[in-house]
This record gives sequence, structure tokens and C-alpha cells, in this order.
Amino acid sequence: MPYAEDMNYWKTSRASAGSWLDKASDFLINCGADVYVIAKAQDKGRAAYMIEFGFEPDRFRVLWPVLESKNGDIAAAERQAATMLYHDIKSRGVRIKLQGIRTAFVDSLLLQNGSTVAQSTNSALLDQTKMLPRPL
Repeated sequence: MPYAEDMNYWKTSRASAGSWLDKASDFLINCGADVYVIAKAQDKGRAAYMIEFGFEPDRFRVLWPVLESKNGDIAAAERQAATMLYHDIKSRGVRIKLQGIRTAFVDSLLLQNGSTVAQSTNSALLDQTKMLPRPL
């Protein structure tokens, strides 16, 4: 993984990580989604922000990692991760309008086993094909 300082949005904002997550949630709600969970998760020294939302009958989970900072600036790295999560979700807005929510967030679609399409292996996907988006 690259260092936080080597990626976009490094120290480009002073807004809190929480305010960026709120913006992402508001954007999804304005698109017609129900937002269920907004969280920061930590495990074994790694952290990520997550937003889980639904457009009935589908549910989606977007995860965005907090990258390690070369200089140990954890607050800036967290702010950067939340900013990137917001911009990722917002950039999908055009696809939502033109191609639908499943196409826009197919990688984040939750499958019956609790994993997302992006997290699933090829064999797991074959078992879950009924959950994949139908062609338009």
C-alpha cells in the first residue's frame, strides 16, 4: 500500500473525518438510499471507514482504508480516508442516474454470505450469481 502522503487529498482539508462521512451519508440519502451504518473499524493496527446503505432490496458496504502516514500523522490520514470515501461515493452519482444503483456500486453489493462482490472469490461468486445485477 502507498503511504498517505503519496495519495490525493493529503492535507487538502481541515474538515473532520466525521464531516466527510456525514457528507457521504447525505449524498446517498439525497439519491434515495437508506443509510444503516457509518463506522470506523480497527484491526491489528489497520483502520478503515465504512458506510453501509441500501436501495431496496439491495444492501451495499463501501470500505475505505486509512493509509499509513510516513510521519505518523494519523489524524490527517484519517481525514484523507474519509475524504476519499466521500469523493468515491459522489463520483458514482452520475452512474446512479444513468445506469442504476447496482451498476454504480456492484463491487460493494452485499452477498448472502455477508461479503461484498469485491471481497468474494471467483468460486464464491459462482455460488452467489443470483445476487449479481441483472443486465439492463
